Amino acid sequence: NGRNENFGVSSIAVCGSEKTVVYSALREPCARTYSVGASGAIVSDPADRNGLEYMCCFFAGENMLSIIDMEKQEIIANQNMTTKLNFWRYLPPLAHGNKLVFMLVTPMGGFHWMPLEDDSRPRRIWKRGTELLDKKFLAYEEGGSNGFPGHQSRSTVALLLVTPKTKEGTTNKSSPSSSSSVAVEAWCLHLGSSNTSPLCADPDTQGAALFRPNTLGIDDGLIAHNSNGTIGYIIRIHKLSKVPSQITDAQPSLVLDMILASTQLDMTEYSDTIYQCPSKLVMGDSPNVLVLCHDDHVVLAMRQNGLIVAYAFSEEGLSLLGMSRLKKFIVDATVRPGEIEGEIEIVALVSDSVGSDESSSTVDGQIAVVPISKGGF
Repeated sequence: NGRNENFGVSSIAVCGSEKTVVYSALREPCARTYSVGASGAIVSDPADRNGLEYMCCFFAGENMLSIIDMEKQEIIANQNMTTKLNFWRYLPPLAHGNKLVFMLVTPMGGFHWMPLEDDSRPRRIWKRGTELLDKKFLAYEEGGSNGFPGHQSRSTVALLLVTPKTKEGTTNKSSPSSSSSVAVEAWCLHLGSSNTSPLCADPDTQGAALFRPNTLGIDDGLIAHNSNGTIGYIIRIHKLSKVPSQITDAQPSLVLDMILASTQLDMTEYSDTIYQCPSKLVMGDSPNVLVLCHDDHVVLAMRQNGLIVAYAFSEEGLSLLGMSRLKKFIVDATVRPGEIEGEIEIVALVSDSVGSDESSSTVDGQIAVVPISKGGF
């Protein structure tokens, strides 16, 4: 079908003081070098903008963000930060009017930054209240739809995965497969108003994601999350519903409604198979499970177990499609449509760590592509 091999898989930017190397796993050549030294950088998905890629660079010394047109290798936009940048990520264009948009999380809240617009000032879409003020952000995604097309389209709900702190200031530890994984909180926000209250969807989850299955046609979507069971994990699909606010002109709040599906994954066979997290992985090994949703599929990437588990969702519940052992630690993973209609692919960055301590260890990174058809693996 002429699909670009890198479709749906954003590139990885590795920054140094004098240059930045952008690694595109499924493209030839896989590495491109740019003469820009930055503190960090993230790259847009070329599939979203007709093959065009933009790199957002952060310069800590100047506390400034810059956008680079990767084809022309030119800086085309700058934004001075007046507060600390806690977390950032690229968002799909549908999140805000089919535009190039980056999410910036600061102590003030979450901002959409659209650097190619005439008025490119970051726009706050949610306020960071006391519930989230001292949390470390691990992941962020937006979903739902306001029902409008084109430049009026907006996402309506956000999911945040954060690490909690105990009274002693340390993180809790909780996992059926490893004592090193910290507990993670899943929070949901209704977007578009500073007055909305965040919903703690799960105070101790192993992983979560927003989910909009084709079979139900729900606008604001569901949340798929999993928690510890006695012998493994419990996977639940909750409906997200709105509750009208008692405050005048305030947006409705979100609540977890009925459970539409639930199942238990027995990890007895895999509990002794643990792959070491690379010691220099900045974000660590949390969350323990990456939940990946596409159409009617829910896929769990069990990071320390090196295991991919796929389910099909229907009105009857969740049915197991199968499992695939990658036999390596899963650093990150994403889901994209397969080349055949109805199929999906999991693209994972996996790693072998060799060495008993940080000074002697080496890291071997590889890309794994796992196709999943309607009948399973």
